[in-house]
Amino acid sequence: MKLTRRNLKIMFIGFLAFGYSNSGHAESDLITSASTLPSNKSVAGQYELTKDIYFKALFTFEQHRRNLKQIVYNAENGDIEAQHKLGLIYQNGYGVPKSDVVALMWYTISTKNGFKAAGQDKMYTENYMAPDQIILAREMAERWMSTH
Repeated sequence: MKLTRRNLKIMFIGFLAFGYSNSGHAESDLITSASTLPSNKSVAGQYELTKDIYFKALFTFEQHRRNLKQIVYNAENGDIEAQHKLGLIYQNGYGVPKSDVVALMWYTISTKNGFKAAGQDKMYTENYMAPDQIILAREMAERWMSTH
């Protein structure tokens, strides 16, 4: 992909979209912010855009950190959507160390508990993982399910 101003905007929107979904803001707020990119490449315009995006991102990640505790609590208490969400969080490293093994563990738990969307993410994740990682994730899921 060529790094044009438009592509950078799209990448940035994708990067923050997950956090925005948990922040109480509409995704359109982020799109509006990114669309203010000055076309004349002025230093002042770039500074204002960067400052605006930085503070929106800071708010988003702070909200995500607070929400993460609630998601973990819900997942550990049997909420299959929260279990799936934890898989997404670990797979992408949103506020936690990125780990495909832990992500697959949560996808497996959510799938076994009946959440269909987790099954699709589970298959996708398994496609690029090493066999020993898949085995480890399955063992972790089985151990977790036997204690909860």
